[in-house]
Amino acid sequence: MAKVIDKKLILISLLFFNSFLFAIAQKNNIVLSFSNIQIEDDYWFRDNMINFQLEVNRNITDYIGIGGYVGFGLYEEWLFEQNINSHSITFLDVTNSMHYGLNINLHILPLLFKTKMSRFDLYISGKTGLISLYSSKDENIIPKRGNYFDYSLMGGGAIYLSKKFGLFVEAGNKNFKYHKGFNANYGLTYRF
Repeated sequence: MAKVIDKKLILISLLFFNSFLFAIAQKNNIVLSFSNIQIEDDYWFRDNMINFQLEVNRNITDYIGIGGYVGFGLYEEWLFEQNINSHSITFLDVTNSMHYGLNINLHILPLLFKTKMSRFDLYISGKTGLISLYSSKDENIIPKRGNYFDYSLMGGGAIYLSKKFGLFVEAGNKNFKYHKGFNANYGLTYRF
């Protein structure tokens, strides 16, 4: 348990340190998001993972932004038991996950219009990273404990209610061992 907490603290500290370094220029963005990821294994097991995520981005040009993200998720773990003629699953506990990685954003409006549209942002976002599931160590637990490669390609849009603060929605395709397909994120965005 101490290793998990140490890992979380290191990742969050690095993300905040990067945001501090980026604050020198006014091309930065912090995003707080929520998503509900449907996790599944085979055709009979489906459940939801609630995920909260912090993302820090820096626009290196008017069109391209790069950054990193770290997130915390909650999900249910189940015990799978199979007999000769049947199988059953039993709820065990609610446990957590960590989501972390890198992202790149391609901002579409600066490519289409010469005038700056400060209240709107349309973008395509690619993310790649890991999802660490902290399920029990028993062999029959679903989903299984481990680190899983994660990647997504999403389209998003933000509307800024003031010069710096806005709301955003993004949707697209997300893939890792227990989820392949549609996913949506939404939340708050702050630029500085």
